[in-house]
Amino acid sequence: MIQGTDEGLTDTIRHKYRAHPEPQKKVATYILLVERLALLLGDDAFALIWELLEVTCLTARMHRLPSIEIMGDVEPRQKLAALLNTHAAHMSEMLDLPRLWQAAENLQMGWDMEEGPIPVPVNGGIMPNHFRHDAPATQVQWLDFEAPAYPSVPIARLPNGMLAGPFVVARSVPSTKEAEIIVGNLVIYWDLWLTIAPLGKLGVGAFLVRTPGTALQLNDGTLVHLATPKTGYWDMTFVPRTFELQNATLDGDPGLTGTGVGWHDVLNITFSRDRLDEIEKDSALYDKFFRKPRPHVPDDEDDEEMPFLRMVRVTPQSIADWLEADFTFQRPGFFADPVHFVSSRQPSAETTGWMRGVTLARGVEQALHEGLLDAWFRGWVTAYRAALSGIEADWHARAEEAELELRDRWQAERLGRPEGQ
Repeated sequence: MIQGTDEGLTDTIRHKYRAHPEPQKKVATYILLVERLALLLGDDAFALIWELLEVTCLTARMHRLPSIEIMGDVEPRQKLAALLNTHAAHMSEMLDLPRLWQAAENLQMGWDMEEGPIPVPVNGGIMPNHFRHDAPATQVQWLDFEAPAYPSVPIARLPNGMLAGPFVVARSVPSTKEAEIIVGNLVIYWDLWLTIAPLGKLGVGAFLVRTPGTALQLNDGTLVHLATPKTGYWDMTFVPRTFELQNATLDGDPGLTGTGVGWHDVLNITFSRDRLDEIEKDSALYDKFFRKPRPHVPDDEDDEEMPFLRMVRVTPQSIADWLEADFTFQRPGFFADPVHFVSSRQPSAETTGWMRGVTLARGVEQALHEGLLDAWFRGWVTAYRAALSGIEADWHARAEEAELELRDRWQAERLGRPEGQ
């Protein structure tokens, strides 16, 4: 790291730089250095370069924090970010997450964030990604139904837009050509998750993850949450989430014009042809009925084709962007409040924390103090690990059986070999 004008490493040069380190200021220098070291180590150069950028926070877009009142040296967002990242490291140690991720890598298993902590393959889907347990979490783009095995808990549902029907409801299982018409609104939202994921080989951190979601708001106010078909493409076709339909109380007329469709069936819900033509022809429709993306917030937009994960490190800036912003959505004839899944105790019963005001950030901090986040993460890991262990045991048994068959074949070939050969 000596200056280019200094030729040769002499005692004079050593004395000159002994107390005056001169680090390079160009990122490219360190990227080249890591690339060369990766070659010497026989490791993935791209993965190590990305890890360097993650650990040094160079992957984050740096924005000036909104003006806030700072008392002394206390910056509340900085305090909460530090607590959540320390909590992620603590839970990783307590739940032995590196071992879980190693097992998930061996099996190439992830999970479907709409279905819960149940292992699903990630290397044979629409985006055949390869999961590495020691790779930075933001290195690869994932879909929400082929997500890596990172423990996640939902903390909020943030409304993002609304499109009015009518909708065509058709039974797909059992199949039928008959269809019903239903009135209502298609509500588009973000599900916001708190996630524990690796920063690389050097540690773990807390992340905020957003997944796109949809719900059908019936004319009586009932919300039926929808899932996208597992083809992965948003083609204006949706399927009601089975577990929500089983628990829904749809007594009386839910808005259907006929009685030929039962809610216990597997249904496809699409826009009527006329309504879909309207949407496709009106280029300004999304501006009218969707929240405008915030230009200073990376990835603050909905997915037009695939339900991607949007993942960002927990930092003071991401706390300001996602845990303190007002996501109340209001349009003519439509109003939706954000839904908070975290602690909502009365202020008088709360632990004194760094975050003030009625924000999602305060709820997350209270859930941290009350041990709710610990319990939710522990529940996720317990369920996922149990299912993964069963898959791992089955894999070991089948692999051992295949190996024994191979060795038996080799043994038979040796015993059946004629003498002299």
